[in-house]
Amino acid sequence: RALDNALKAQSPRKVFTSFSNLINYLRENNYSFSVVLRTFGRDLNGVAQELAQDDLDFVYGSYNKDVLNLNNQTIADPAEMIAAFEQTKHYAIQDSYDWWKQNKFTAQGGKPFPIDIGDKNILSIFFDDNADDPIKPILKIMSFGKTTNLDELIAMGRVVAVDTRKAILDKNYFISAFGQALEKWQETHCPQLKNEASEMHYSK
Repeated sequence: RALDNALKAQSPRKVFTSFSNLINYLRENNYSFSVVLRTFGRDLNGVAQELAQDDLDFVYGSYNKDVLNLNNQTIADPAEMIAAFEQTKHYAIQDSYDWWKQNKFTAQGGKPFPIDIGDKNILSIFFDDNADDPIKPILKIMSFGKTTNLDELIAMGRVVAVDTRKAILDKNYFISAFGQALEKWQETHCPQLKNEASEMHYSK
């Protein structure tokens, strides 16, 4: 019943209220942020249009065979991929299901996540409800600088395996996840810094 009530409360919106609340929270606290939508499916444009209600306008691009296609550029280097995502702009990126399938649903063909965990200026967080699936790994970690892996990123809060039920019931679900990742990031790298840029990959 609680789940039904929560779904009715956010209707007719298709984006979780808890995610919209995160957008509002970041703005109210003067964080500079970018939302990067990621999907293997056909729902990219619909989600981008839905988030337009939160005043987010998206630049479209795609990943195919571990290469980012964005703004008429083809980028294979992880560091250059991150640089291509301009701070405060938002992106809708289509991932290749066919490439994942060709790689037998392994991380080798998964959604690329370029990340430098030593970066003191940008906190990247990848939200995906299948992020920790051991049978069909959905993420391909493309680390540079200091090497990392999926398990470590989950422990750091930089990859969040979204609990769909909790994300529906708890209006602060994504705010809490962001806060936990931010706290760990600041403790490790820059405890004196606040309100720096954050980049969120929200994946369906």
